[in-house]
Amino acid sequence: MPPKKKRKLKKRKKGSRLPSPLPLSVVIATLVTFAAGALFMIYFGDRLFSPTAPNSTPDSTPKKTVATAKTEKTEKTGEKPAVKKPASRTIKLFFGDYEGKELIAEKSGIRKGTVEAELKRAVEALLKGPVSGRDGIIETIPEGVKLLSLKVRKRTAVVDLSREIIDNHFGGSSAELQTVYSLVNTLTLNFPSIDTVRIMIEGKSEPTIAGHIIISNPLKPNRKLIKG
Repeated sequence: MPPKKKRKLKKRKKGSRLPSPLPLSVVIATLVTFAAGALFMIYFGDRLFSPTAPNSTPDSTPKKTVATAKTEKTEKTGEKPAVKKPASRTIKLFFGDYEGKELIAEKSGIRKGTVEAELKRAVEALLKGPVSGRDGIIETIPEGVKLLSLKVRKRTAVVDLSREIIDNHFGGSSAELQTVYSLVNTLTLNFPSIDTVRIMIEGKSEPTIAGHIIISNPLKPNRKLIKG
């Protein structure tokens, strides 16, 4: 066999340079990029590689709220849903006594609303008469009387009643006094915004109801008639 040739090592020529190292800025940029990639995978990797199928869509089924669950339960059991009761307030209605000398207060609840709406409800409750069943308390408004309208003008409640308040009145000065001031006291003493009451009969001004108490002018409350 021919003898192997020995590999000649090339000697580096004098003056040649070794490859220069990478610039420091490149090294830093590389490290920053690597660190950012690692943080991104830590925080968002579970979202990128979640087991959800690629063609699957988010669940669009609406979640049941508490109200929906209660409605479904009510429909299954057949129970009627609870109805929220309107807010109410307590007032004092003034009725007469058997002797015809004083007014007796009876508590009554009316639904809250505007001042005019509450005034109307107070008059309508007064027209119905006492409901407590207390001894010695009687109605002050004759049967058949209707409230035609009620308006507030400044601090005066203008109450328009049907003609039955004259035609069906009980008669006598004491009964007339109770009729007039049961209405005036009920509206002025329960509503701070009302100072006086003007009583109209079917849109017209009448001098009296039964010939004794002048009602052609606005009337202030009479606390002296209240019993106790």
